[in-house]
Amino acid sequence: MEYKFKQHKLSNGERIWLTELYKNSGNKIDVNVLKVKLWEKLPEDFDPQKFGYHFVDNYGLTLIGLWHIDPNNKLFNISDKVMRDIKVVIIENPNIDRVKATDLAQRIYEDLDDIEVALRLLYGLHLFFGSASSISSSSGYHEVGFLHDESKFDKILRYKSLEESMDEFYLKTKPKKELKSQVRVIKSKKENKNVWDIIENEYDVSKPSFGKKINFVKDRFKREIIFRDISQAFELAEAGFSKPSVILSGSIIEELLRLYLDHNQKTPNANTFDGYIKCCEEHELIKKGISRLSDSIRHFRNLVHLSREESKRFTISKATAKSAVASIFTIVNDF
Repeated sequence: MEYKFKQHKLSNGERIWLTELYKNSGNKIDVNVLKVKLWEKLPEDFDPQKFGYHFVDNYGLTLIGLWHIDPNNKLFNISDKVMRDIKVVIIENPNIDRVKATDLAQRIYEDLDDIEVALRLLYGLHLFFGSASSISSSSGYHEVGFLHDESKFDKILRYKSLEESMDEFYLKTKPKKELKSQVRVIKSKKENKNVWDIIENEYDVSKPSFGKKINFVKDRFKREIIFRDISQAFELAEAGFSKPSVILSGSIIEELLRLYLDHNQKTPNANTFDGYIKCCEEHELIKKGISRLSDSIRHFRNLVHLSREESKRFTISKATAKSAVASIFTIVNDF
């Protein structure tokens, strides 16, 4: 079977950029440092922010990105072994709700560090796990959980191959042609406005003022990703793509909460949306009303799984999607 993710053709600039990210795997990435380093190699019109989620996430290369640079990397085999072992474990014990990397290492006889990285890469597919925990010194996850979401639990039981799962992730995150034709154009020829000008008109929040509110995010690459994701969540909501808009808005809020806790040197009991909210509440970092707003976004995000869209009653509306985007600014204003 020829998988779609393998048919994707990288441009010269994309390959140069992904290769450099690959060389820096496990290290903190500064996008401006990389730009300077690759200045003479990259095409003038190259924009690293145009990469989709199927290639790059907040932690570097995804499994798709890794395959395009190093298709024979040992992590593919290790990731497959991890998934097959987890599947066996939950069949033997259906009530188990999490798996530790140390236990996996004893069963599949692979290096612990490699297994932790494999868990991070697998978590990045957004198919199997509902939560993950990491140690600050590690470049991977030492534990993952999957009973927070029944659809993810079912995905594990149906697991057949890593390539099939990678293709599902690729098709889910790859921008559709029809989306391009319906999403509002970022730069209007008549008004010469970019999407953040439109956001300011609608939500009374400018890009510079929002940037000051998240000054605790020091990594420039992460800041640029946050700005990009907010503009895309807004465009999706405007175009009527409510479900992906809510999912993206929830992911933005979750990441901002995580970074805010890290900035305040607070460690949550669990690296999950719930864990971040509870930790913020316990240390009075956000108001109760704001935490309930964050919690509602989490519930909306969980609601949009196909398995739960059983009727129009559970379908996410455009108004809900726009409210989810507005929640980003409301929550950040409380930081």
